[in-house]
Amino acid sequence: MMEKPYTPGFQLLILFGLTFLFQIIAQVVFQFVFANYQNNAEVENDTWVFLGGGLILQLFTHLLAFFAFLRITGLSFSAVIDHQKLDWKKLMVLPIVVVAAILTVSFFTFISSAIFESLEAFNYLDDEKANQQKIQALLTHKDPLLLIYSIFVVGVVTAIGEELIYRGILIKKLFEATYNKHFAIVISGLIFAAMHGHPVQIMPIAVMGIVFGYIYLYTRNIWYTVIIHFLFNTIQIIGVYFWPETMA
Repeated sequence: MMEKPYTPGFQLLILFGLTFLFQIIAQVVFQFVFANYQNNAEVENDTWVFLGGGLILQLFTHLLAFFAFLRITGLSFSAVIDHQKLDWKKLMVLPIVVVAAILTVSFFTFISSAIFESLEAFNYLDDEKANQQKIQALLTHKDPLLLIYSIFVVGVVTAIGEELIYRGILIKKLFEATYNKHFAIVISGLIFAAMHGHPVQIMPIAVMGIVFGYIYLYTRNIWYTVIIHFLFNTIQIIGVYFWPETMA
């Protein structure tokens, strides 16, 4: 497939435009699919809706936007994404990397919370706490089918979609536009964090995104960051499922 004559900067504008457009479409689809959903439904139904909304958002905002980007720019998958055969020696190290990532994010979450406390921005802290409690309540259940579905949505689909966009396209196009790999990784990490929303979480998620960016740069293989991202999310899902009291 021949690449169309778009500059890296213009390709970034195309990417941002597509993700914004598909995010709006995802919201419309969600409203249509769950039009008959009742607010007084049981917690189990709430969880299915919560995960259903996450699945629709990930499919449209990341996966469909990614393939639409390839279509519009005329780029092939291999021209945008670095990928190759996995090395079993590197795979053996991934569990250690995941544990380190979890500890790092926890540390920077603590630092971020301390900063907001020092600024007396307690409303942000209260909002984040309430949001985390709501999510944990939705994911606290004893339904094995819901557990599998949670892992599929939050682990598999989210890891693939977000890595293709934030580590795949974004880092590559930022580097092509600036010729500075460190700038590309840091900015992609900040954008990754900003897209996740709440101010209190921006620092730890940005750090995670930057770490994933350097892993991608080092390995030259998107599948390693996909696996790490999958394990990172899945460990939290399993933790809430089996030990909800320790995850509070």
